[in-house]
Amino acid sequence: MSVDLADSIDALKRSVNPPGEDLFPDTQDDEWLGRLQDAFWDARLDGLLNGYIVDDDGLITPIAGSVELTRDLVQIVVFYATANAIYAKLLNIKTLFSAKAGPVSFETQQSANVLRDLAQSLRDRKAILLTRLGDLQTTQTYYIDSVFARTENLVSGLDTFLGAGVDFRARGNSGQGFA
Repeated sequence: MSVDLADSIDALKRSVNPPGEDLFPDTQDDEWLGRLQDAFWDARLDGLLNGYIVDDDGLITPIAGSVELTRDLVQIVVFYATANAIYAKLLNIKTLFSAKAGPVSFETQQSANVLRDLAQSLRDRKAILLTRLGDLQTTQTYYIDSVFARTENLVSGLDTFLGAGVDFRARGNSGQGFA
C-alpha cells in the first residue's frame, strides 16, 4: 500500500511555522509536496528508507519485500523537509540592515549567533534521529557513521571525505579529480 506525501503537507506547515503564524504565506501545496519529495530522496541518500520509492505524484511505495511505511518513518521525511525549508529561510535572513537619510538613521540586527544555534539544533536533532534509527536497527550503523562524517566535513568546510582508510578528495582547482 502506498503512502501519499500530500497527507503530510499540514504536518510540514506546522513544523516550519510558529503557532498562529505563517512564515511562508505565498507557498502553494504543490511546492510543499515537492519539498517533501525532495526530503524523501535526501533521507534515502542518508541511508534511510532504502526499501521505498516515491513517484512524481508523491506516493511512497514499498519496494518488493519491504513492509508498509509507518507514520514514524513518514515523520522523518517531514523532518528533512522542515530542516531544508528552515535552512533556505536562514540563507535569506539579513543579519544587519542600516539606512541613513540625512540626520535620521535606522538599524536593525538579527543575531547571527541565534541563527547559528538554530542550524546547530537541526543538525543535533538529525544526529539523534540517525542514532536512534541505528539503535532500532532500522538502518545500518555504517550509513550513520558516513552521514555524520560527511556532515561534519561539510559544516567544517573541509574538502575531503575520509572513509574506510581511503582519501576521496573533492574536485578542486587542480582538476585532477579523485586522488
